[in-house]
Amino acid sequence: MKKKLPKLGKLQKQCDTVMQQVGKKIIKECKKCGVQFSVYISDLKRGRRRLFCNNECRVKFCKIFPPKGWKHTADYKKRLSLSRMGEKNPNYISGSTKKRRGKTQRNKIWRNKVFKRDDYECQECEKRGGYKEAHHIIFWSEDKKKRFLVGNGVTLCFSCHKNIHRTERIYKNLLCGKIKL
Repeated sequence: MKKKLPKLGKLQKQCDTVMQQVGKKIIKECKKCGVQFSVYISDLKRGRRRLFCNNECRVKFCKIFPPKGWKHTADYKKRLSLSRMGEKNPNYISGSTKKRRGKTQRNKIWRNKVFKRDDYECQECEKRGGYKEAHHIIFWSEDKKKRFLVGNGVTLCFSCHKNIHRTERIYKNLLCGKIKL
C-alpha cells in the first residue's frame, strides 16, 4: 500500500510508482521486477525518468514490450519510396535531368579529353597539378547538343571553378573568347 507523499509539483505525474521520499531521494518500484530502488529528485527534474532498477531489467522489459514506434515493412518502404518519385516529389523541378551527370561514362571521357587538351593546367590561374575540374562554358541544362563537345569545356582548379560559379555570366563571355566552340 502506497503512503501519502509530500507534494512534488510537476514531478508527481512522472512518479506514479513512487513509494516514499527519503531526503533528496525518492524510492521507486521497478516496472519489470518490482524491486524498490532510489532515485535523486534532481535526476527527475532534469527529465531522467528512471523506471527500472538497472539496465538488465530495462532490456528484458523492452524485449517483451518493444518501444513505441512504427516499424515499416520492406513492402511498405518500397511503396512509400515509389509514391514520392518524379513529379510526385515536392522537390521535383520539371525539365531537370534524371541522370547524375558526373557518373556517366560519356561524361568521364569528355572530362579527360578537356584535361588533355588543356594539358592539365587551370585556364584561369595557370596552375599545374592538384585537383582539377572540367567546367561547362555553356550550361549543362542550356544546350543538350553542346554538352559533350570538347570545345564547351575548360579545365579549372577547385578555387577558380568556385569563383567562376559565383559570377557565371561575366566569365562565360571571357571563356568563350579563350576557347573556340
